[in-house]
Amino acid sequence: MTDEGTRLAVAAILETVMAMQSEMAAMNARQVEILDRLNQIDAGLAATTDLVPMLEIILARLIEDRERQAEGFERTAELAAFAHAAASGQGEPLPDELADHALLKRFAYLQTAEREPIDPALARWRQEVKRASTEELTKVLKAQYMPSPTEPVDVRVLRFRLAAITRDELKVRGAVLPPARPPAIVRDHSVMSKQARIAELAALWRVGDSLALHGDAELAGAIDYMGRTRARLLAEGNSPDLVDDLMAQLHEKIGDEMAGGQVVKRQTAPGYDAPDRENGKDSELGAARETDPNIR
Repeated sequence: MTDEGTRLAVAAILETVMAMQSEMAAMNARQVEILDRLNQIDAGLAATTDLVPMLEIILARLIEDRERQAEGFERTAELAAFAHAAASGQGEPLPDELADHALLKRFAYLQTAEREPIDPALARWRQEVKRASTEELTKVLKAQYMPSPTEPVDVRVLRFRLAAITRDELKVRGAVLPPARPPAIVRDHSVMSKQARIAELAALWRVGDSLALHGDAELAGAIDYMGRTRARLLAEGNSPDLVDDLMAQLHEKIGDEMAGGQVVKRQTAPGYDAPDRENGKDSELGAARETDPNIR
């Protein structure tokens, strides 16, 4: 091979090597680009995968909102029916479920007092506020504005109605009213807060007759039951001394149960039947008497 041929061969080989290097560089660049695109696609697919549960959550919320909206319309229709009945002279208290609805929160805190209530707790409270001092009523009203971690719906509604009577009496006296702003929606429902409230109720009950006792909606069931039991025992012909003795035992027994978290539920129906307890069991008053009240 001549020098010229060698030079041409070497040049061809170098040219081929350079072309191969250039091609490999191009291939490497394309490979990097492909990898970048694959990473982008993978990220996109991951987002798409996460989108499925997100869409399910959104759908569930839409369904929940639709149900809440339907309930709101239903409650509004019920309220309109009661308003129409009241305008026609056939007014009566709203059902607890309706009176406790979030739509009526402002109404709950600003409702007018019932002038001739048939509920014994309200009727009793109307008499109590007449005898109380303005300072005492103001203190009780502040307490009646505060929610309790242990109150059920019917007791919460009663609390608002008691507060309306208290507020009405203070207005008549020209007293300065505490602000009727609804408390924060978030409430402390922890075990500790409930235990503290139970201890507060038990202590208030054990002190005996007081304005704070009658103004606390959660104790209305126990007070009503004591009154019904006394009336029944007297109607059965028992002597007043015996009835007083039995009632003292009953008061102590209810206090002990209350300290253990058992609360006498309210009964709106008339009669002397025994009340339900939140977590109660059958209780005894001790030795058999001439007539023992049926306590549960």
